[in-house]
Order: sequence, then structure tokens, then C-alpha cells
Amino acid sequence: MSDGSCTIAFEEHQAIQSWLAQIAGNSDMAVLHWDRPIPWLIFDLDPPQESERETHYDNQLDSPTLAWLDAFRQHFDSMGKGYLAVSILSGTRTTLADLHLGLTENVPASAECPDLSPGVRVTLDPGTGETSFDLERSYRNFLLYLIAKLQPDYVALMVEANLYEQFCGPQAPGLYSLYRSLYDAIRAQVGPNLPLFATLSSTPLLGYAANACYPGSDYLLCGPDEPDPPATSPNPADCFTPSPSVIESLNEGGRLDLLALSFYPDQLGMTPPGIDALDTLAYELQAYETGGGCSARKRSPMMIDPMAALSQLGWSGPVAVAETSARSCTSPIYAEIPDEGGGDPIPSVIEQAGQPSSQEFWLRHSLDWARAGQFEFYVQSFLNDYPPVAPWVVTQGLIPASLQGLINIWPCSGLQDASGVVKADLVSIWLPEPSADLLVSATLVTLCALRSSATRRVRKREANARTKAGSRH
Repeated sequence: MSDGSCTIAFEEHQAIQSWLAQIAGNSDMAVLHWDRPIPWLIFDLDPPQESERETHYDNQLDSPTLAWLDAFRQHFDSMGKGYLAVSILSGTRTTLADLHLGLTENVPASAECPDLSPGVRVTLDPGTGETSFDLERSYRNFLLYLIAKLQPDYVALMVEANLYEQFCGPQAPGLYSLYRSLYDAIRAQVGPNLPLFATLSSTPLLGYAANACYPGSDYLLCGPDEPDPPATSPNPADCFTPSPSVIESLNEGGRLDLLALSFYPDQLGMTPPGIDALDTLAYELQAYETGGGCSARKRSPMMIDPMAALSQLGWSGPVAVAETSARSCTSPIYAEIPDEGGGDPIPSVIEQAGQPSSQEFWLRHSLDWARAGQFEFYVQSFLNDYPPVAPWVVTQGLIPASLQGLINIWPCSGLQDASGVVKADLVSIWLPEPSADLLVSATLVTLCALRSSATRRVRKREANARTKAGSRH
């Protein structure tokens, strides 16, 4: 990694055709989850004519990015259904998505927690001097371009929008106002039938409060003479206090066509029923690196079903699982623990719990939940595993601790191992095929499920729409 010979990639950039062929072999629904830098400056200018939108922006994009998108276009054409999700926010959900300069080249577009209200202009330096763009116009044009190119059946105009409220509270109303304005503008262009929505993170949406749910559950010292962590008996009413305020804000005037949830059960810190208790372990860094013992441990208490809290939101419209996964292995997070004596923070490693049986439970449980609720679709975030990123990449200064912690939320959460073999614990769920009432599709990044049979479609495209101009700007 230090010499550039090792990289971390969640999406294929080189062998895109073979990557999408593997996706198609496991899929009923095409998915493009654009959670990456955006070509803000290119899309700040409106197309000369609406009918020329796709061709106009095709001619502005760099060739590798255009080839990547055209491969997805063919993928969407070949599948029965298609879902497009685009994030205006970066992966941390605290800044604007970076400025895309090329398929693997980008620069930051904002500081933490910017104002994202309609009418805002964003100023940045792409390396050629300071410039600015109209946020709403650029994002609207980008969304309409992707819709024109892919012709999806579902479109998320924003991803995990409520996390901006969790992390940047006072700025969230501006983002929600921007969503409503974008909804109106895009609805006017695409007609009445295409479902438009923003996805929401389920943990803050359902008001999960671990300390209230499991009072007395805390870290205890490790060691042969230390007692086991206590088993806690949670009060379900204390665990989840759902608040529909974000739904009400986005849905003002009927502007939320679908309640689409991101659901990552490992964040709840619960032990599912019928499996061995899961322990999160804390190590001092040196002990972790030399194979020494833990300094503290915390037992994950018994599960209180988060899905039961959904009914308390008062939502009566359609529902979907926009993204989900659970780990089958432990995952180490680098942390600096405050010294109780007032000294320097203690370099440490928190080893998050995870095991194959808990992944099996959450996959089966969430799929059963989706079937029972006749959800529109279900998206599993990873088909193939990737390994956890070790803490040494932080201590060697290769990536910041925040990025290592973000990446290590999802390792080993695929349906298949890194070599593409279906995990033994998941064979009974995933193979030979899901039942016909909930069609399931998978990609390297996503597994999707639909509540009704997907029908193949062949879109009629004008021949000149497939002919790309030779010049690139």
C-alpha cells in the first residue's frame, strides 16, 4: 500500500464487462449505487436542448468514466428491473460529494457540514484556480443525465439523507428543502410514474438508543479472574423511539414515493437468538500487534427486533431495503482511548464482534421481513467478501483512522467469500434459488430482491443515441 502496489476498491474499474457479467449471473435487478465523486463543473451548465441531454454530457465526460457508465447502461438494458441511487454527500455523510476529475481522480468539494440549501453556490479549486457552481442545478442535471442513460425503475435522489441531520443537525433543513426542490424539478421531467425518494439510515430513524436499551451493559476488564459480562434484559420500549419527523419533512406535499432503508444490524451490537454470545474486545495496540490478551470486553446483549419498531413510524406507503449486510468475522478498529489519569490517549484496537451464524441469522431474518411486508426490493450491499483493513495502516500514516473505521464496518459481509464461493452458512438461503415470491439478484456490491416477477425488457433506442462523438472535452 505504501508504494502504491496495493489499493482498496469496492467497484471494478478495469474489467468492467466481466464484473457486470458476474453481476448479471446473480441478478434480477440492475443497481447503480453512485456513492462517489460527482462531475460538478460539467453538469453546472444546462444542455442546449432537453432532447440532447445524454449526448451533450457524454461528450463532456472523460473517456474512462463514459465507458464505465455505458457498460452500466448495457447492464440496465439487459435486466428486468433497475435501481439508481445517487448520493449528494460523501461517504462520511458530513461533506458534499467530492469533485470528480476522472474515474479515479477527485478533489474535496466542501468543508464539514456545509449549507446545502437551494440557491447555494459552492466554491472550490479543481487545481486550475478557484471556481464555483450552482449546487442544485448541477446535481439536478447529473440526476437527469443518469436517468436518461439508465432508464431505471426506481431512483433515490439522495442516500442516507437523515445521517446529515445526525452529524450536522442545524444544516439538515437546508438539505431536506433541496430534496423537495429536486423532486419537483425531476418529477416535471420524468412524468408521474417513476418512484423518486431518498434513502434513510434505519438506526437513527428508529431512534435506537443502546444505553437506554441495555442499561448496565458496559466493558469489563479481561482476565481469568474477571466475571463474565452480565446478561441484560432490555425493555423493548426503551430500545427504539422512532420519530417520523424526517419522513414528514421529505414527504411534504407527497414527495417521498418509497420508504427505502439502509440497515446494518452489526451497528446495533446485539446477539441474535440461538447463537453464541458475541463479545467486543478492546486491546492496547501493542498487545494486539504481539498477540497479547485483551484489556476489556463487552458482551453483546440479547436481540430486540429492530424491525418491529418500523410500524411505529406511521408510514403506510411502499417500503424497500435499499442496502444491508452483516459481518461473518470480527473487524478491528483503531482507536485512541482517553487516559483516565489525564495522560496522552492510549493507542488501542476495538475488535468488533461478528461470526458466520450471526450473518446467517440477519440475512434470513431480514429477507423474511421483506417477504412478509411485500417490499418493493431488497439490496444486499456485497456479493463477495473483502478482508478487514489492519490497524497498522493507520499507525504507519497510510490512511486516517476515520477511513479505516469506515472501511471496517463491512468486511466479510458478502454472500460469497473473496474467491466467489458461496459461504457454507448461507447456502440454504442463497442456493439453489430464492423462492419465486421474492426474486433475488446479486452484484459484487449488491443483492436485490423484488416482490413481483421481473419481466425482461428491450428498450428501443435511436441508433444515433448509441453513437458517441469522438471528441472529449
